[in-house]
Amino acid sequence: MGVPTAVHQQALREAKEARNAHARRRRSATSHALEWCEQWGAKVDVQRRADGNVLYTVKLKGFSPSTHIRLEWAVDALRRTADAWCAGRATHGPTGASLEPLRARRRALVEAERKGA
Repeated sequence: MGVPTAVHQQALREAKEARNAHARRRRSATSHALEWCEQWGAKVDVQRRADGNVLYTVKLKGFSPSTHIRLEWAVDALRRTADAWCAGRATHGPTGASLEPLRARRRALVEAERKGA
């Protein structure tokens, strides 16, 4: 015995809603990642691999590049590394560049958030 039409239609609607919700979350995560890159002056390189996939490489002065198959993953890894180094007492990043410009930008962003809130 087959599945009733109403049940099948309901399952299709629920699957479509789930796909759309996932797509909205992914677009939002990507836009937040791009916004972070703009705020911090990071550069994004996109490389297409032979298998058709894409690799995103995010570069921030003073840090080793972060490469992942999703932009938000690359940005998240680099953001966590930069935050940890800027919060510490080091004067230079892991590649030898001064951390003071990044710390100044971080202070400016925090100050702007305070004024906006």
